[in-house]
Amino acid sequence: MNLKYIVAIVALCLAGCKSYDYADYMEITDNLQVLSCGEAINERYPQKFKMTQRVVLNIGGKQYDFNGYLLVDRDKGFRGAGFSDIGGKVFDVSAKGNDFKALLKPDGMPLNPITKGMMKDIEHLYMNIPYERRILTEHEDGTRDFIEFRADSNYDVFRLNKNDNLPALSMTVRDGKIIREVVYKNYQKFKGIKMPVPASLILTNNDWNYQIEINQSPSVAIPAAALAKPTENPK
Repeated sequence: MNLKYIVAIVALCLAGCKSYDYADYMEITDNLQVLSCGEAINERYPQKFKMTQRVVLNIGGKQYDFNGYLLVDRDKGFRGAGFSDIGGKVFDVSAKGNDFKALLKPDGMPLNPITKGMMKDIEHLYMNIPYERRILTEHEDGTRDFIEFRADSNYDVFRLNKNDNLPALSMTVRDGKIIREVVYKNYQKFKGIKMPVPASLILTNNDWNYQIEINQSPSVAIPAAALAKPTENPK
């Protein structure tokens, strides 16, 4: 990642990573540039794909380490499961459209941080989310932000690498406050994937006060047992 973008990300975090206003920056009105950036965002992942992950979740003073499997159809939904190092399933989630369900979760963990937090994070990272309009803005130092406005008045900001228009950082903003921020690192080419994929990322959810570190790679196969439907335990 370009040093300038690392400095920008660090500076943002030191400032508290709490607020953002797209109106502070100059809007680029060249439609071809907006379309080019939108295409790069749209094509980050194939329409359907599988992902294997190593996940570290820090929430409520506890740390959960698990191996994850993710199956995604970017327009329809996703299914994800997490297993402890000794093999037991600790998470199982399913999304079909706007219907988000936690099929299995650690005992004592509330449902809302999963269905309204982590599953919305997965949606932000991997799904095609409908937008009402898009704009491209530029900072004084040449850094560019691609912004998608949602029907719910939230908007997503993708801070772009200059060399390929892929995100170095993304944020979800609600009422001027950053409720989610993601740092993307170590982009790599994987077989069968058109665009480079971030091999690692760090996501901070300021709404639900947790952080997730993910190391990931696209997969050609997921064990059938990984996504076998469990007996529902969430309450």
